[in-house]
Amino acid sequence: MGPYAFSQAFVSGVFAFAAISSLALWRRSRHDWTLLLLAAVCAIGSVQTIAVLILATTEALSQAWYAQRIRVLCGLMSFASLAWLYAEIARVRARLYLWFVTATALGVAAIIVVNVPLLGGAITGITRVALPWGEPFSLLQRTPSSPLVAVIYGVMFSTVLFNVFCARRVMHTDRVSGVLLMIATLGSVVPLISGALIDITSAPIPYIGTLGIAAFVLVIALQLAVGRRRDQELLAAERAQRTLEQRLAQAEKMEALGQLAGGIAHDFNNILTVIAGHADMLRAEARLESRLDVEQIRLAANRAAAMTAQLLAFSRQSIMEPTVINLNAVVASTETMLRRTIGEHIELVVSLAPDLWNVEADANQFGRALVNVAINARDAMPAGGRLTIETANVLKDDAPVPHEQTRPCRYVMVSVADTGEGMTPDTRARLFEPFFTTKEIGKGTGLGLAVVDGIVRQTGGQVNVESDVGRGTVFQMLFPATDREAATTAAHDHAESRLRGTETVLLVEDDPGVRTMTRAALERYGYRVLAAANGDEAVRVMQRHDRPIDLVVTDVLMPGSTGPQTVARLRQEHASLPVLFISGYTADAIPGGEVPGQAAFLPKPFTPAALAAKMRAVLDCPPSNY
Repeated sequence: MGPYAFSQAFVSGVFAFAAISSLALWRRSRHDWTLLLLAAVCAIGSVQTIAVLILATTEALSQAWYAQRIRVLCGLMSFASLAWLYAEIARVRARLYLWFVTATALGVAAIIVVNVPLLGGAITGITRVALPWGEPFSLLQRTPSSPLVAVIYGVMFSTVLFNVFCARRVMHTDRVSGVLLMIATLGSVVPLISGALIDITSAPIPYIGTLGIAAFVLVIALQLAVGRRRDQELLAAERAQRTLEQRLAQAEKMEALGQLAGGIAHDFNNILTVIAGHADMLRAEARLESRLDVEQIRLAANRAAAMTAQLLAFSRQSIMEPTVINLNAVVASTETMLRRTIGEHIELVVSLAPDLWNVEADANQFGRALVNVAINARDAMPAGGRLTIETANVLKDDAPVPHEQTRPCRYVMVSVADTGEGMTPDTRARLFEPFFTTKEIGKGTGLGLAVVDGIVRQTGGQVNVESDVGRGTVFQMLFPATDREAATTAAHDHAESRLRGTETVLLVEDDPGVRTMTRAALERYGYRVLAAANGDEAVRVMQRHDRPIDLVVTDVLMPGSTGPQTVARLRQEHASLPVLFISGYTADAIPGGEVPGQAAFLPKPFTPAALAAKMRAVLDCPPSNY
């Protein structure tokens, strides 16, 4: 087999492989019609190359006659298929032109199949000649072709111009792919010219069109590969964008839900303040047989206050009283309660790091977060297991999953690890969503871990979770460290004699129930109380009152003038007027930038004794110690 015959056989094999590969890719994608069209072009090219090989080597007229018909049929269908392929790649809607070319190819094919002598060019003999490198070659002797053949070649040449138009269109959006298509289009001119010289002028040359088509298909395949890679990159970018949009939507939903929960908790705290306050006043005067009922009311109010605290923690608006604490001390003080909470079937191991850095956080809120994580671990170990609590100092670079929004470089880590069932990736992704739970109905609210996340993030920290099914779960709570020393905790003395006073207090509260209860409680402690429902009324009360006011107790959020705005107006006449803010949550508590001077704060719900104690602390201390 000479070089020419070998090249034709090799190209036929390449075409067959390309056709099978393109068809397999199309079956995998199903929607990419360019792959199906490319498979058709390659299959046609493979058959046409075999026909050309037979024409170049045969010495029998019958074989040459059949091979010539197959070559022409495949050439017509190849150019029609290429036009459809280019239109699909360039997204060009030229159905009328494409069907015209296809109809022309099918019409000529029908003429050839039924053997109607309209095209001429019948084979009359075969002459064996030698190519310049000595390879034997069958040169066909033919009758003159009909002028209709030139018209058909003109229609086929129009597909080249159409392909150039499609390639230029692709270049507007993808220059690399457009250039590759343009090169492939120029390659398709080779088989067109070669066929025209043989079929129209009967030139004594070998048919070299399949080599041009092979180069053409190779470039097309390269273009499709480049385009597919870019499509995959675009698809990945679109998926990433959709993921970010979903996270943004989830964050907005969480924010809206948090605002709703915070608002409900704020209003509910006002109601609880009234219930708890009146219950405390009744308990002080109740007879022995009635005191038990009052105690039950007070306990119910305490449980309701704990529920609102969970709502506020989830919404990251919890009543925080941050102090400099050492988490080792908090963990140690909570250990006994944790052992009772998790049960005897679970082993509790506590490992506290020496020389642990201090943090600025609310000890009670941290204790609540630790208990919630422990309860979650207990539920993951119904048959028993081990719960390990560890503390450690962690640098930011050494943090398991550093968070770019946490500014401090040093953290105190509290790790809670269990040997339970573990979690799937889907469960882990939704772990901190409010009301999401894997427990049975009635056995979980889905707020526990959302509360933990809210408490930790409200201190500027973060929660990391590592878990695999069957390998347990590790919660790592990271708190920003501080160089400040932990403050010593003094015992609160709420003795009746220390809570009483004779000062004049201006009470500003828009909720009638809270205002009435607070006024009655303070008057029982001996204070003279001037009450106002809003800021404007408070200013008028102060202007009418002829004696100095010793303290202002005001809510923060009120219709019209807010608490800070009201204090600013009152201090225009009395710059050193002490003030005690009361509020149901801390999103609006103690706004330092709006109020000149310093102010104290008491969260709702509060008891009359707690309010009186806080007032005495403000009245008995200089402003710098509020």
